[in-house]
Amino acid sequence: MPKDERDQPQKKTEPPAQLGVCNNTEDRGMPGTGADGGPIRAPQWMRSVRVPQWMRSVRVPQWMRSDSTHNCIQSTGILLGAVWGIYTFIYKDIIVPSRAPANINLDLLLTPVEGSKSSAGDLEMTLKITATNSSTRKLYLLSNTWRLFGIQRKVVSEGVFASLGDKALRGVPLIYAERGVNNETGPILAVGRIFDDDIVHPGETISRSVLIRIPHIYKAAEIHVIVPAITKLPNKELFNGRLLAWGLSDQEDLIPMLCKNSNEGSTPSADHPTNCESISPIDLERGLRKFDPLMNVFSDSEQVGIPTEPSEPSKQR
Repeated sequence: MPKDERDQPQKKTEPPAQLGVCNNTEDRGMPGTGADGGPIRAPQWMRSVRVPQWMRSVRVPQWMRSDSTHNCIQSTGILLGAVWGIYTFIYKDIIVPSRAPANINLDLLLTPVEGSKSSAGDLEMTLKITATNSSTRKLYLLSNTWRLFGIQRKVVSEGVFASLGDKALRGVPLIYAERGVNNETGPILAVGRIFDDDIVHPGETISRSVLIRIPHIYKAAEIHVIVPAITKLPNKELFNGRLLAWGLSDQEDLIPMLCKNSNEGSTPSADHPTNCESISPIDLERGLRKFDPLMNVFSDSEQVGIPTEPSEPSKQR
């Protein structure tokens, strides 16, 4: 009969030489992780997962595992990065600004000259016109013009406000109606050219000031400015070698004209007015756009009130 287990000799377990050190000469790690030299065993939940049959039958083609495929993918990535760099630094910063049309900011300022009121009550004022090239390209200014009109402000009955307002809303010119006051624009008080055929660089500002006397019967003034500008150097292809100029009709209407370049300069010769012929504003813009699609004709108008009593000049102490 087998003996009772208590009768069997018990093996005495020897403690380790020092605390924290295993009996073996090196720590082989946790069982099942591979650190002890044994096979790596997956967790129980992973061993219960069943891989679908279609996934086990998938085989990666040989051409996808080749070095040439990897090189092609790498080259494609480099090419896409180069295309993005070209778009960012060349297209947006160079090509797009080069296609932008001409752009000029005009500023009109009419201020009274202190202490210059005449005995007849007329007032001398300084007209300052400023043009700033706000685009990113060089602009070439063609013949330009400015006009100054006087405005009389007459008191009228309030009963005519409806008819004046209807006229302002239906009329072609940009006018407005005020209750109790009617603005009547008088004839041209002054007219002239603003700038020569100048070249305005990006960010550059040019200005001109002229002295104008305004009769005392006018309580306000209106300034009109027209400045054609192109982005290409003018040559004989522009208006077939003719030059742009401006004139006044018998009714004092502003007329654009094309003149022969008799003196081979940038400005038509004033000694030969018969060498000019009028052109409609539509044909003027059409001819400019044919020569330079990025051209622009800038126009601005502003109404300014005229003080009844100019400020006295400052006295020196």
